[in-house]
Amino acid sequence: MKTVQNDIKKFLISSWINKEQEKIIQTYIFKENFIGFKGHFPQNQILPAIIQILLAKICLQNLLKEKIKIKKIFKAKFLYPIKPNDKISLQCEKADSPLIYNCNIIIKNKLVTTFKLKLDKDK
Repeated sequence: MKTVQNDIKKFLISSWINKEQEKIIQTYIFKENFIGFKGHFPQNQILPAIIQILLAKICLQNLLKEKIKIKKIFKAKFLYPIKPNDKISLQCEKADSPLIYNCNIIIKNKLVTTFKLKLDKDK
């Protein structure tokens, strides 16, 4: 998993953080050579759901400045595929409950993925 996490960092374009509102937005463009596309699917590459969730975890670690683990994923909807070279905006913000975050992935003002994550501190 470390290899995937290290590869993800190469495709980060921008990052914006609002500490008071506990909100972060990160923009990525994953090229065809991104390790996350390998095997999913060779003739029609799409970003796997597990990678989208890992992106949110990495994003939230950047916001919270500490190691976290995902305790629960809920209300997940993967509405449209994410292809190589799509410019994606990952937006995560604190929900009403402690350690719960709303996460959305947007391409060209269109919601493509949405889910909530319940986090726990990784000791």
